[in-house]
Amino acid sequence: MELYDNKAERARILTLENVAQYLRVHPSTIYRLLKKRQLPAFKVGRDWRFNLESIDRWRADAERSRGPVGLANENGKGEIAS
Repeated sequence: MELYDNKAERARILTLENVAQYLRVHPSTIYRLLKKRQLPAFKVGRDWRFNLESIDRWRADAERSRGPVGLANENGKGEIAS
């Protein structure tokens, strides 16, 4: 008897290349974020792994803190940035 669904678990864990594709960035961007400790990840041996749920939460938090794209939040007026 298996305690968890191994196939489903593997689908939620991404490699560095997978997360780069998922976020639509170059793998070097992922390495840069890892170096700055800005991206949730863990290591298996020498390889980085990413939990899909953690990446989604990180992405949502980043989008919330940044505000809507194209709006200047510094002045508090919500004017369109030029």
